[in-house]
Amino acid sequence: MKMFDLMPELTLYKEYSRKEARDLLDPTADYTPGAGTWGISGIINIQSDYKHFVFFVTYGQKQSGHIFDEGITKEGILQWQSQPSQTLRDKRVSHWINQKNNGCRISLLVRNSKNKPYIYAGDLSYVRHAKNTERPVWFSFQLINWRYLPQLHSEINPIKQQPRSEQSSPNHRHRTYVVSEQEMQDGTLPKSVLKQQEEPIGGALTWESKQLKDLIDIHPEILGVEEGKELDFDYETTLGSVIPLLIHAPGKEKFVVGFSDCNHDGDLFRELGRVIGYSVELAMELGETIGSHNIKVVLFIKSGEFPVTRGTAKKHNVLLVDI
Repeated sequence: MKMFDLMPELTLYKEYSRKEARDLLDPTADYTPGAGTWGISGIINIQSDYKHFVFFVTYGQKQSGHIFDEGITKEGILQWQSQPSQTLRDKRVSHWINQKNNGCRISLLVRNSKNKPYIYAGDLSYVRHAKNTERPVWFSFQLINWRYLPQLHSEINPIKQQPRSEQSSPNHRHRTYVVSEQEMQDGTLPKSVLKQQEEPIGGALTWESKQLKDLIDIHPEILGVEEGKELDFDYETTLGSVIPLLIHAPGKEKFVVGFSDCNHDGDLFRELGRVIGYSVELAMELGETIGSHNIKVVLFIKSGEFPVTRGTAKKHNVLLVDI
């Protein structure tokens, strides 16, 4: 038995304007082109009762400096990101994560150009989310009653789905790269690190890891002069956290690397705690003592005073790198 039936008001794979979708789903609501809830919002909570959400997705959009990396696999798995301001504590985010308990409906309308109408792709069923990534939160949803139609292939921003055998193993979530002696002398990373990333579970690299790809290239001093270091992007620990970048030295030494674009000391302090938490989980996984000198912590941050964060980082031997 399905969680909920396909809603009768919309026709699967039919094109709709925002106003036409409003007329069918919430006809008493106000509509102003380019403004208000139905005129511009990407996420609509119909009648604000948390029972039915509508996602309007235009692929390739940018908001608050974040470029959305979204799409649908041939198997009907939607990779989707929340609004850049939303955290795991956001009420709506929590509601989507707990969809199987609260039974809320989520309807998806997509398009690949602002000049086109939306296509109703169906209703969504929660699959998973990135447990340690927010602003935005990364989700995977299964499209209910999905049928792959080749003629719509270009309209759904198709992305690849990893084989299930690879999804089930943390060892396949990331890809390692060995930095050679010559590349260390040159002070740059191999092109493969920048251009040939393997897709982790959920599709592409997380937004944070993408930032780190560029930052590490700009700051090769983080790697030091020792050759043979391996870079793991989106490394999943055995406890379930995802470390944006884990650097392995040839010996026991490892670097847990994170990135934050917070402007407020309080928010940045929480981000610092996040990467320290990664190092604790990694220590437990490796059988090291918590706070082991073999596990270094690096956090890229925006330039600023941040007295609380800097004081705490010094206390816990965390290297802060201004960008």
